[in-house]
Amino acid sequence: MAAYGKMAEVSPGKDTTTGHWELMGNYPASGTVIIDDLGEEHMRTGKTIVYTSGDSVFQIAAHEEIIPVDELYRICLTAREILRGQHEVSRVIARPFVGSPGRFERTANRHDYSVSPHPNQRC
Repeated sequence: MAAYGKMAEVSPGKDTTTGHWELMGNYPASGTVIIDDLGEEHMRTGKTIVYTSGDSVFQIAAHEEIIPVDELYRICLTAREILRGQHEVSRVIARPFVGSPGRFERTANRHDYSVSPHPNQRC
C-alpha cells in the first residue's frame, strides 16, 4: 500500500527558507496577525507562540503576564543555541505582548538574538 499527495505553499515568503519552515510545521504569518490568531490559546495553555515571517527569522511570542519577559528571553537564548550549525538561522526574536483577546499589543521589550558576524567575512 502507498499514499501520495501534492503540497502547496501557504506563505508568500521571500525565499525558499520560508517554505522549509512551513514544511516543518511552523506557522508563517505576520506577527500582529499571529498574536491575534493564537494569543487567546497561548493565554489558556501557557504554550509559547512560535512562528516565522517572510524574512525567515525564528520568532517566539508570549504574553508578559503568562511568560515573564526574562523567561521569554531565556527561551529565545535556548532556541538561539539550538538553531546553529550548517543551516544556522540568522535571528531569533523575542516578541512579548500584552492585552486581552481582540486587544493584544506588542511591547517595546522585543529582543533580537542575531548571529555574530564571522571574523573572516568581508562586508
